[in-house]
Amino acid sequence: MKLRAKSCLAVSFASVLLASCATPRPPPPPSPSVAAAKWIAGGNELIKSNAYVDAVAAYRQAATVDPASGVAWYCLGVACRLAGLRSDAVSALEQAVKLLPNDADARVHLGNARCECGQLEEALKDYAEARKRLSLGNATLLAPPRGTSADQDSQGKPLLLKPDYVESWTRMGNAYFNLNRTNEAVEAYQEIVNMRPDVPVSWMNLGNALYRAGRTEKAAEAFERAMKLRPLDENAWLSLGVTYDDMGQTQRAIAAYKQAVELKPNFARAWNNLGVVYGKAKRPDDAVTAFKEAMKADPALTAESWNNICVTYIQANQRANARDALKHLRAANPEMAKRLEMFVP
Repeated sequence: MKLRAKSCLAVSFASVLLASCATPRPPPPPSPSVAAAKWIAGGNELIKSNAYVDAVAAYRQAATVDPASGVAWYCLGVACRLAGLRSDAVSALEQAVKLLPNDADARVHLGNARCECGQLEEALKDYAEARKRLSLGNATLLAPPRGTSADQDSQGKPLLLKPDYVESWTRMGNAYFNLNRTNEAVEAYQEIVNMRPDVPVSWMNLGNALYRAGRTEKAAEAFERAMKLRPLDENAWLSLGVTYDDMGQTQRAIAAYKQAVELKPNFARAWNNLGVVYGKAKRPDDAVTAFKEAMKADPALTAESWNNICVTYIQANQRANARDALKHLRAANPEMAKRLEMFVP
């Protein structure tokens, strides 16, 4: 008979730049034909105006008049991503990487497009290929501000369509995480925070992966870094409370959960977890108050909260209060109440 705690793990964006060994740079691909170049230039202007569907049409014309142009297919694929045409983006970018086999940007965009289609295993292969080709000479960590330049990179691709490597490497880590390839996710997120230690959610991602890997103390360290960078993030405090609780550091868990609910008074999960650790600290009145706040913040927790309240009173040997709580639990969830009836005379 245990109190039920809810853990919370969050995932967002991070960054890393992975450099491959220096290799002779291959010759640039042939430039698009004059007709295709005009359509590409027109598409670039439309991208600047966020007219993504029209840009798709322009780039598609470029690929039609010059189907051997990897740049045209690359532009079409990126525009399709921006327009939400996910399967079309994958198809166009697959053609782009065939025509631009040494281009890291095309591989990264293809990986991103596959992630958006749920093709995580294939996306990881694309990211791996991109990393092999990545060097300081042919890719930058951060994409230039969209719409500020239509200049071309060394491969002839518009700079305004370069991938955001911060977002992309995060997708790679998230793909590992979602596929339960936890150790690889830890490695990916660790590389990200090594490169950009100033991004709080990067530390949250690392903490989540470490926690899943059972490395609780290291997870707590990562969440502490996130909290220091963004002390007003209630999710960082919640995750920190979960790890402290797992480590048996009850007082630190109480402090973390209290900070979370102070920042977000209707944070039901934090109230629930606070009630659990109050129970462990032999503070039944505070535990009951926290559980009532949890069901107030989220009525879906009503049955679970009354279950926890009843258990708290049973453990505190407060039989009259336990019987009263059991009545509320029967009204909310009769089946759950049956499991406690033998403990409430």
